[in-house]
Amino acid sequence: MGWTRQQLNTAAPPLKAAIGHAARTPWRQALRRRGIDVTATTSTKSCVVIAPHPDDETLGCGISIQRRRAAGSFVTVVVATDGALSPLPLPVEELVQRRRHEATRACAVLGVDAEHVIFLDLPDGGLQDNVDALATRLAEIMAQQSPDQILAPVSCEGHQDHDAANRAIRCLVDSGRTNAEVLEYPIWLWGHWPWTRVPGRTRLSPRRLLVDPVERLLEVRPLRIDAVGYRTGQRAALAEYTSQVADESTGRAMLPAWLLRALSGRYELLFPYGSLRHLDSRSSEPSGAPHRPW
Repeated sequence: MGWTRQQLNTAAPPLKAAIGHAARTPWRQALRRRGIDVTATTSTKSCVVIAPHPDDETLGCGISIQRRRAAGSFVTVVVATDGALSPLPLPVEELVQRRRHEATRACAVLGVDAEHVIFLDLPDGGLQDNVDALATRLAEIMAQQSPDQILAPVSCEGHQDHDAANRAIRCLVDSGRTNAEVLEYPIWLWGHWPWTRVPGRTRLSPRRLLVDPVERLLEVRPLRIDAVGYRTGQRAALAEYTSQVADESTGRAMLPAWLLRALSGRYELLFPYGSLRHLDSRSSEPSGAPHRPW
């Protein structure tokens, strides 16, 4: 996911985070109810998963991966960055190797063998400066594998690397270098939706508090993947990322509570390609920093 020390140090206080989660939960539940179940139709399709960092594949679409592998469908996971911005106090080379091993083990838990996990080793926190390079590498992979679908982060995550990964996929689609259907998965989105910053409307206001959430709910119908029987596997895969899920010196959890709660529902949600593009931020956040809902 590309955790940084800055990100950990600027996390919302526990009370504020709890209030934010409580406010978002009913809206997220309503969004799930509006979803269209595509479990059967997607499980039989081969796919390439674009993970900006080691662990994004597990957090964003771990259910979808397991469903496809259980159905015998081919899955390739492409990890774009080297994960070097993890806060773990290790030499960079050692940290990169550790995150690579963690990703390999996590993908194995999800059902993806090591030979189907591709590491591009682009700089963590620097994908926004390497969109063309990422698009070129992805085009080569798509030409080799011809997947039915591509799973990539939503375009309005608010994390530079995630948003850049989406732009790279957009380059492939716009240039005709892939004919695969693209579906988008959320991770950081759950930390700011439904008070997502629409460009030009960022100030706290009655409209943003009361009207925007209704607009967010009604503007798109997500795609649901049934998670029954597969959350345990997702949690087991996530546990392989020992450098990310807990501070080894203190034992304190590093993943935000709101994110872990968002992974506990009956369904995993995906979004149709480009359906949230109107929420894209026009300005760059500090590297690794998510949008704040307030």
